Amino acid sequence: MGRYRGLMAGLAAMLMVLAPPPSFGQAGWREMLPPLTDKDIDLAARTAREDMTARVVGTRLKWHNADSGNRGSVELLDRFERDQHECRTVRHDIEVKDSGPWAQTLTICRQADGEWEAAPPRRQAP
Repeated sequence: MGRYRGLMAGLAAMLMVLAPPPSFGQAGWREMLPPLTDKDIDLAARTAREDMTARVVGTRLKWHNADSGNRGSVELLDRFERDQHECRTVRHDIEVKDSGPWAQTLTICRQADGEWEAAPPRRQAP
């Protein structure tokens, strides 16, 4: 689970903002995500993390899980450094079989231990 904590934390954080507090409190955060398998999450996370290394902003990479029928793409929206950590903002567009499309934008930063964690987006100058 440690490998996915950034993606999961970001997805859960986004859902906490979108869902009213009582409904979020009544259900576990995993149940509020689209119906993704562990392999789907692994593919999406790997695409956002390892596969985006050395890619230019604007790159869109696709993934597909033949086992679940789910597919998606990740677009690199921004790349920057914060507190000497490599960060990037990515947009996940996911097509969940039998459930339809789902999208989320997430900023992740590589920590000193090499793990990626969700982070606040970069502030843009006014």
